[in-house]
Amino acid sequence: MGDLLRMALRNTARNTRRTALTAMTILLGTTLLIIGLSWLDGLLGGLVDNIAATAGEVRVLKPEYEAREELFPLYENIAETAPVVKAINDAGYDAHPLIRVGVTVSAGEEIGEHFGLLLGAERSYYEDVMNLDEHIVEGAFFTPGEESTQVILGKTLATDVGAKLGEEVLFLGQTQDGSISPIKGVLVGVVDAPDALSNRQAYASLERLRYLTDIPDGAIEVVVRVGDPARAGEVAAVLRESPALKPYLVQAWSERPLFATISDMTGLVYGVLAGSIVFITALGVLNTMLMSVLERTSEVGVLRALGMGRASVVFLFVVEALVIGVLGALPGVVLGAIVSFFLERDGIEMGEKISAQVSMPISTTFRADLSLEVTLISFALGLSMAALGALLPSIRAAGIQPVDAMRSHR
Repeated sequence: MGDLLRMALRNTARNTRRTALTAMTILLGTTLLIIGLSWLDGLLGGLVDNIAATAGEVRVLKPEYEAREELFPLYENIAETAPVVKAINDAGYDAHPLIRVGVTVSAGEEIGEHFGLLLGAERSYYEDVMNLDEHIVEGAFFTPGEESTQVILGKTLATDVGAKLGEEVLFLGQTQDGSISPIKGVLVGVVDAPDALSNRQAYASLERLRYLTDIPDGAIEVVVRVGDPARAGEVAAVLRESPALKPYLVQAWSERPLFATISDMTGLVYGVLAGSIVFITALGVLNTMLMSVLERTSEVGVLRALGMGRASVVFLFVVEALVIGVLGALPGVVLGAIVSFFLERDGIEMGEKISAQVSMPISTTFRADLSLEVTLISFALGLSMAALGALLPSIRAAGIQPVDAMRSHR
């Protein structure tokens, strides 16, 4: 075994040009892997964080509302939120009643036709869950005690409507029985949130939305603040055991059909990306290793004549490829980690390019998420590229008959 290892190490230095070419192929593949996987992790992680901030990690609502949510069926509401909030608080979690409704928005004297989403929630939800107060770019946050007369607009919606600070903004919506219902509010602030969806929404107090929708003591849903999206499923399972919550749907963010589909699609893309890079890189390694086998046919024949078994021949070429794999994968991981670090720190600003095209809380800045797990996976796959690329040539070499090899190289 030791002799085979020394022979494999020595063989990597026999043709430095081919070794360098193979190592460069693996370096490129590993670099692309770590960047691509970090990028996908960043996209999914950012989406999860934004979901937690805008839609809640866990929510409680009527099953009938969830089934037709895209139509905003306000009549499928939680008529009394107090028992629901108490049950959640008793379990040790903060609860925030919400009403979200589609409205037409206009400012000043003009009657506009701009459609938007109007969110009604308590001040604590905007501050503790959405961190809305940290993203004010014009004006100020709600004045304590005056929330019922004030509104805040997302930056994109404010621009579309042409609203100015201090102006009255008119929202035209519906009550739960379908009657037309208007409310007004003074624009006190404009928010530029990290995700495009939040920038197309308007924000008011829960009291005003209860008036607009004629749901005096209720809400459409109650959001549960968990603090860790990874624990959402566990918390939802606990809350489902509460008698007060039995009539309702307790749903973790990952259980929502849309986001479950996104998660599945991300996993599929993850596998396709990694598999494609490994396959293409392995083909490059196969090409150079096959050339190496062809050039060393006579040498392999001599080794076989001296008693080297087929398994030892395969081992020799695979170890040789793995050595080259290490030479390529290590700098590939370093290079990929450096690029991913800058993508994580600075990101790529998409801004208005996506804000008008999405209906999900996708961040306007795409960032990578470099982790030790991605680094180790990329390095392991880098070695796998080398091993897979060397497998077929090594099997071919193991099948060489000593007499045929010597005869072909007379």
